[in-house]
Amino acid sequence: MSSTSGREPWVAVIDDDDFVRRSLARLLRVNGINARTFQSAQEYLGDRPPTPPACIVLDVHLRDAMSGMELSEHISAEPGSPPVIFITGQEAEELGPRAGIGSSVFLRKPFEPTVLLDLVLQRIGRDTLNGMQ
Repeated sequence: MSSTSGREPWVAVIDDDDFVRRSLARLLRVNGINARTFQSAQEYLGDRPPTPPACIVLDVHLRDAMSGMELSEHISAEPGSPPVIFITGQEAEELGPRAGIGSSVFLRKPFEPTVLLDLVLQRIGRDTLNGMQ
């Protein structure tokens, strides 16, 4: 995990696959986006900094007591909840009616890194990788 300052926006990457989690965090960090990783919903809920993330990249199917969909529903009940970018190996239709939660976006694995970067930048309010608006 990396530290996050209280002023700079940061992105939470929540995935139970160590390789995916580290790769996504590295992709974001290399492009100037603060990222913090969590391997489960419980770890995220128990270890998040006081400043909420600007965006969450969340695996739909966490091998845990709480799935990514359940975590998203829990988070969306909080005031000022961050936007969520779901990543999944399934088609959105296979996820059922919860696939349309709010303004959530679903990326089917494998996806192009630039697509994820563009989605994250839109959600954290940056138009470019260098932070210029």
